[in-house]
Amino acid sequence: MSLCQTTHINLDNVALIICSPLRRCLETCKQITQGHTGFSIVVEPMLCSRLSAAWSIGSSALALQQEYPNFDFSALLDNPERWMFSLMSHC
Repeated sequence: MSLCQTTHINLDNVALIICSPLRRCLETCKQITQGHTGFSIVVEPMLCSRLSAAWSIGSSALALQQEYPNFDFSALLDNPERWMFSLMSHC
């Protein structure tokens, strides 16, 4: 049983959750919010690590959107296949 399953998190007064597009962050957010409603989850590409190695490239925005359909990926969809590279000048 994961920590998210054993810890009660009160999301009653939450209207918006902003999440990094990194898979580990998306998965944590998904587990924490499972079974809760009444808020939006926006994926913000500026909440990223700096690309430092080939393994940092990540998945395409389209692949992530299919895996996490309840998340708003509109900020990543300007350049859906290479969102990480488009942020290099901002990180």
